[in-house]
Amino acid sequence: MRNKDQLAKSAFCVLSIFISFAGIGQTGPGGVGTTDGTSTLRYWVSASKGVTGATPVTAWSDLSGYNITNSIQGSPQLIASGLNGSPVVRFNGSGQKITTSLSINASTFPNLTVIAVYQPRIDNAGGVWGEDNGGWDRFLLDANGLNSIVSNGTGPTSNIPNIFPVGAGVITSIIFQENITNGTTVNANGTTQSTFTTNHNPQTSNNFGLASIGDGTSNYNFDGDIAEMIVFGTNINAAQRIIIDNYLSAKYGIPLTSGGIYTQGQTANGGFAFDVAGIGRIDASNINLDAQGSGMVEIRNPSDLNDNEFLFWGNDGGAAKASNTTDVPAGVQARFGRVWRVNERNTANTADVDVGNVDIRFDLTGLGSVAASDLRLLIDANNNGIFNDEVPISGATDMGSNVYQFTAVPGTSLANNSRFTIATVNTTTTPLPVKLLFFNAVANNNSVELRWATASEDNSDYFDVQRSLNGTAWESLTEIKAAGNSTNTLNYNTTDRANGITGDVDYRLRQVDLDGNSIYSGIQKVTIGGNKQLHVFPSPAQSVVYIQTTSPIEKIAGLFNMAGQNMLPGLRITTIGDEFYSIDVNGLPKGTYLLKTTKGATKIIKE
Repeated sequence: MRNKDQLAKSAFCVLSIFISFAGIGQTGPGGVGTTDGTSTLRYWVSASKGVTGATPVTAWSDLSGYNITNSIQGSPQLIASGLNGSPVVRFNGSGQKITTSLSINASTFPNLTVIAVYQPRIDNAGGVWGEDNGGWDRFLLDANGLNSIVSNGTGPTSNIPNIFPVGAGVITSIIFQENITNGTTVNANGTTQSTFTTNHNPQTSNNFGLASIGDGTSNYNFDGDIAEMIVFGTNINAAQRIIIDNYLSAKYGIPLTSGGIYTQGQTANGGFAFDVAGIGRIDASNINLDAQGSGMVEIRNPSDLNDNEFLFWGNDGGAAKASNTTDVPAGVQARFGRVWRVNERNTANTADVDVGNVDIRFDLTGLGSVAASDLRLLIDANNNGIFNDEVPISGATDMGSNVYQFTAVPGTSLANNSRFTIATVNTTTTPLPVKLLFFNAVANNNSVELRWATASEDNSDYFDVQRSLNGTAWESLTEIKAAGNSTNTLNYNTTDRANGITGDVDYRLRQVDLDGNSIYSGIQKVTIGGNKQLHVFPSPAQSVVYIQTTSPIEKIAGLFNMAGQNMLPGLRITTIGDEFYSIDVNGLPKGTYLLKTTKGATKIIKE
């Protein structure tokens, strides 16, 4: 039993309630900030997501929700496995750069945090990021005569160690606090390398850029790889910096020299390096109580979080479907192939801690029908690597929007090094199948175009496309071979000529696994014999909108918010077929939009 000051405990409880409500859905890097354009996360690009093209890269989407545009000059390349198996964007030091629509000058953000993961390929590698119109604006640079510098507003702070390791990945975070003595810090791989005073006078903005620093007359172009870039319009707190550092360290295999708490991403520990997020506290002013990151698991509301305590989790990249039917306790029919593992440690990583009971949420969007009463949380409490000897935890609550919560999960069960996953006791009503993004049917005169896409597949064999003329009796039209195993979005299509058929017709998919198990999609109803219409789905949409036009000559003309602003520039549009497109709307704020084409218009709702 811990001895605690009761007054401090009461104050902490009040603060916990405030921060929990203020920070619901922390979907930013490592679970810091949100991606809906409402938090201080102002810019976020990752080579793992939102990159269009490879040789060259033609677009790179901002993930922050603020719709920051990226103008790419030259021909940078996407290297698929550039840093610990993760993608990077490579710049050659000769005019390849990105200019954004974001201003980071001191008049816009007096306090600012810029976090970058990059790999210099040569000595004097050039400018990684910055905003420079000829004065000493904010930037990070290594060049002849300007060795490993950060601008302090009136000149350079030079020879900062460990921020430009040739041929090695590095995580740097620069936290600007203007006009505060030694208030600005430069950190590399978790360790503070320099502190100094900054005084960046308000200036005309030249906007934040990647891979080139200069005023147009004298430029320092970066020769190296950029994997991830994160900008907060404030000085993030110490707990948040530790969380982001650990997320990036696990993802890119870069060891932290200080504050390294999450070790489960290491190969020796099973490689739980995917979608790492964390909660933790340095003190009452440096805290993060609710995190989800880029994955489907959110952990929140620790009941007993003390100073210098953290809880991290990440997964092994396994299939996000109930594919394991053997390693399950009695009464459970199947569990996820994906498994998460936790570290629950102090900031020095010298002792296990207990942050108390926590709420664990799973976002099961795209996984078919779910009954909350069928779900079970499995925790490998004895840490032997198997789940069939554990007691399943029931009592999941449907929180809406396909999110399900296990409330007050005991801290005695979810301890340091333990594993957890989600399971179902009924694979008929809650199958948790292959992640089918959509299945859609569109009638075009006397034929029907059928399209579907999967976000991931695990041991999938084929898709059986079925049709019903009366809603009861189903016939198989064709079998489409599936990918087998995939973690990427895959698109499928076929056409039913429907000769001699008119009126209402139903279609569905039966997805069949290699082991013979199968699951059905939802039913799509169409009317054969009418004119083809512009079709948009899903709506409401969360991440991707698919558009099927009426003919190959109909093109997308714009996507307008209710203020009349065209939001299409900067969004990633993918052409899937002559009449079929997808738009990545992750960066759009929630709301109603008007999609215009060269022949018509329709409404889209982003949720």
